Amino acid sequence: MMELVKVRDNDIFTDSLIISEATGNAHDSVTKLIKKYSDIFKEFGELSTDLKSGQIGKKDITIVLLNEPQSTLLMTFLGNSKKVVLFKKELVKQFYAMRRLIMERQTTDWQYYASRVKISVD
Repeated sequence: MMELVKVRDNDIFTDSLIISEATGNAHDSVTKLIKKYSDIFKEFGELSTDLKSGQIGKKDITIVLLNEPQSTLLMTFLGNSKKVVLFKKELVKQFYAMRRLIMERQTTDWQYYASRVKISVD
């Protein structure tokens, strides 16, 4: 399975493109759903965007970044086809794994070990 969850500055998130590709939904449909319910999504945090350059001859794509509660909310709006259910399961697993990694990074033992073997903590 592809990387569904990313870490940036101790925040974990996924994005609208990952969700659309993994669930078989058109990206435009996913972003329209986010815009339609943007007030609800914003109750769980800021809605940030990234711009992904399109391939030659194609327009750039605006990708919406979603934190864990926002992505969970979005998943409740999508159907429950077999593909979507398997994606939901994998997304939950990866969010928990990343959260565990961030917690480990914050322990004194991990920071000591990282400094001894030259692992970047940031």
